[in-house]
Amino acid sequence: CITRPADRSAAEALILHGYLGNSPLYPSVAISLKTLELLRVLKLVKASFSIEAFAKLICHFYYVRLSRAWIYIW
Repeated sequence: CITRPADRSAAEALILHGYLGNSPLYPSVAISLKTLELLRVLKLVKASFSIEAFAKLICHFYYVRLSRAWIYIW
């Protein structure tokens, strides 16, 4: 759980804690900046590395079952 002072937006609080939200005002999902950096580096090394493959990698790493519905969100 991330707390924020009254003078900061939710997006600012997330960034200060190392996450990027899906919305500037009321984020409901956030992804870590380290995870985005991993994707960036993977794409530099192998440009054809797909978002689907990345999603599978992250799910495998965290022992989460990949739902086909999630892939179509990207």
